[in-house]
Amino acid sequence: MRFDHRPSTEALLAAIDAERDRRLAAGFVHDFGGAIGAHRIATTPADLDGWARVTALAQAMMLAGDDSASIEIVTETGAARVTPAQWNAAMLAWRREHEQPILLAAIRLRAMRPPPQDAALPAHWPA
Repeated sequence: MRFDHRPSTEALLAAIDAERDRRLAAGFVHDFGGAIGAHRIATTPADLDGWARVTALAQAMMLAGDDSASIEIVTETGAARVTPAQWNAAMLAWRREHEQPILLAAIRLRAMRPPPQDAALPAHWPA
């Protein structure tokens, strides 16, 4: 009798999801420019909930025509004051340059048949 010790498809898909979530939660660096400079922005689910509140404030300020006032934020780098436009640029960078490529890579990995057994390999994910 021969036993197959390969992980199940469900286990491989779970490994892809875990790696996707780990990468999404790893944070990113955004350069606000000028005196503010580059900041490391945390992106765990709890962090993203807090950043959604900042985003809502930034959007409300812009809709009210108050786009020059600043919002105080605290990143992993430290405290900073950013304008609504600067904050929106940071969130656009997160979504476009970090989150979206990771989500697309995970979708592609999940579509493979069979799913890869080495989902954490950097070659499977955006740099």
